[in-house]
Amino acid sequence: MSANNDLISSKIAGYSVLFKPNAGEQMTLFWKLISEVSKEEKEGDVTESGDCRRVLFHDKRCRCWLVEYRGKKYLFKLDKRDRHRIDYLVQSFFLGSNAMRLMRTLHKAFRSGFRGAAEIFLVADKCFCGCVLHSFFLQEYVEGHDLQEASPEFYKNYGKEAAEIIRTLHRFGCTHGDAHRGNFILEASSGHLKTIDVGGKIPSAPQMATDRLRLEKEWGVKNKLFDWGYYWVKIHKSWRHFHLRDFLPHHHA
Repeated sequence: MSANNDLISSKIAGYSVLFKPNAGEQMTLFWKLISEVSKEEKEGDVTESGDCRRVLFHDKRCRCWLVEYRGKKYLFKLDKRDRHRIDYLVQSFFLGSNAMRLMRTLHKAFRSGFRGAAEIFLVADKCFCGCVLHSFFLQEYVEGHDLQEASPEFYKNYGKEAAEIIRTLHRFGCTHGDAHRGNFILEASSGHLKTIDVGGKIPSAPQMATDRLRLEKEWGVKNKLFDWGYYWVKIHKSWRHFHLRDFLPHHHA
């Protein structure tokens, strides 16, 4: 067991775990959930076990449960990494755990006063030969308003706040990766935005440009940095829509 900037890392029951020193209750809940959740659960299923109630509300790239435990709400996530699985395995082998890097980054940002993201209490990686197979997260459940269905007149009032959250993530060493409105909640208690799903990749110029362009598309915040990362993303998107057959002569029967 080792400590890193007030976070504790350990090997427990075949998992590499990173957690906060005051996360005793969350640790109890976490291992209870890992031992009980199953592949057979379907989206919308409600499961009650003792003082714990969970609802599986999202079952795509990530499986997400809303959990109620001892009067508190949490979000429990399983990042299965089914898409581009080989890429993720190779990246985790050479660059380390994305989940743990994200938790360390957010913890460092929170210590400086940042409050623009849901707090992660604990992550656990299942690894094999240095590669991360899948990751579990236990994080804060943010009560508030989803901006996905809000009118442009409403959500664009929060564009500057969304952009500041993204800039802060970049400054502390990670990118968002998917800054669409559905990944932000207008928190009821504070009246401020919080992002609830951060990708956490290392902030390369193309990754940061992708975040800026998503802010422009989703929030109306104009991109003002035209670096090589910006042009890389633009060229890559153009190439993806390029079809050689469109330029070949057509033969009619």
